[in-house]
Amino acid sequence: MKLYCQNIPWHVSIHQNQQELPWLVILHGFMGNGEVFQPLIGPLSEFCNPVTVDLLGHGRSGGSTDPAHYQAERQIEGLNSILDRLQLRPLILHGYSMGGRLALQYAIRYPERIDLLILESTHAGISDPEAREERRALDEERAHAIQNNFDEFLAAWQRMPLFFETHPPAKHPTLYEKVMRNQNPDFLAASLRGFGSGFMPSVFNKLKNLKKPVCLLAGEEDEKYCSKMDSLHQKLPDSEFNILSGAGHRVHMDQPEKFIHQIKMFTTKKIEP
Repeated sequence: MKLYCQNIPWHVSIHQNQQELPWLVILHGFMGNGEVFQPLIGPLSEFCNPVTVDLLGHGRSGGSTDPAHYQAERQIEGLNSILDRLQLRPLILHGYSMGGRLALQYAIRYPERIDLLILESTHAGISDPEAREERRALDEERAHAIQNNFDEFLAAWQRMPLFFETHPPAKHPTLYEKVMRNQNPDFLAASLRGFGSGFMPSVFNKLKNLKKPVCLLAGEEDEKYCSKMDSLHQKLPDSEFNILSGAGHRVHMDQPEKFIHQIKMFTTKKIEP
């Protein structure tokens, strides 16, 4: 279905509607969309109602070439508008990487709207001014590369250690590669310039105020994000941190069975039938 927020359509897929089960809203990462979670929908449907959202400028959602549309405040309000219309409770919000940053920002702004939060391979933003400027420069460099030669950028992206260590590029296009190739480069560039790690506000100092139960997931091979997720764990009042062996940055793809098991255990433990 298409739901309009600020005159831009967001694509939302409700994969199951069993009223006795909790709802799991899933937010993908940069250059992804809801389709990358399709292999997990069946197993997830055994204990929850999965809902995938194509974020602004990604997949089947609309977008804009204006970075202002992607700023945290506007994306938070867009997501809130969608969830307000859907009225899904109990609500579990899951976010991976970029989607995790948005999910965390949303949970801090609207904690009453969610029951549980699941964060995968993400962070709370960059607090240090110098580090923020360095990351802004990198985000701008990547945005320029996307618009200048998207195929070349995509090839370099897939060789990044975050992904390459566990899944070297295959001879045949993978689901992720197909999804990434179908993106709008101008929208992706604007997304980086509006909601890249160097541009989004840090909420690290607000983590102590989030009283909702939070499940943190990271891959053992992704040392950088194991450290970032541990930092979240130390600040969040009610969180559990799970490092999954045999996984890199894309925990849900590298170890789908372990990933689903962790979500099921967390959900059934925190939400009474």
